[in-house]
Amino acid sequence: TGLVWLVAALVFMELLTFGSAFLRRYLGGKLAFDVQHDLRQRVFQSVQRLDGAKQDGLRTGQVVSRSITDLQLVTSLLSMVPLSVGTVVFALVAIVAMLWLSPLLTLVALVVVPGVVYVAMRLRTRLFPATWSAQQRAADVAQQVEETVTGVRVVKGFGQERTEVSRLEPLADRWRSFGWTVHEVDGHDM
Repeated sequence: TGLVWLVAALVFMELLTFGSAFLRRYLGGKLAFDVQHDLRQRVFQSVQRLDGAKQDGLRTGQVVSRSITDLQLVTSLLSMVPLSVGTVVFALVAIVAMLWLSPLLTLVALVVVPGVVYVAMRLRTRLFPATWSAQQRAADVAQQVEETVTGVRVVKGFGQERTEVSRLEPLADRWRSFGWTVHEVDGHDM
């Protein structure tokens, strides 16, 4: 009878884990898509409020890149919030269990936390400028593609396909090679 109760408790705990994981993912996705929808509406309204001269001065590729890439980053971040809350709860429960089993080993395990925080903060200060630069390069490529697609009749009419490709290639190469230069710099410094 003891084994039956143990199996029942394990099955119940697994069902509880599955249910809470499903709920966290559902809430994370709903939160992320609701915020993304609101932000896209606000971006569109902001562009619509600009007068003609300011709209003409906009770089369409920049707006498109920001409204797609940046909003996807926000969505990814927000969808992780409920999962992160679950991870924090799990970590707290694990620490309590570790303290109950062996306070000395728990202390030894927690000694590395300041080192992990230091490395994370150092990487954050290095990755933010790199990410910003990569987003700028992606926006430049999007701008060039948008200009070419918008003027495709003129480009084809004057046989300027090669010229447009030669204008796009250096921008795309800079964007593509940017990831390699970041990894090389990180490899030398770390």
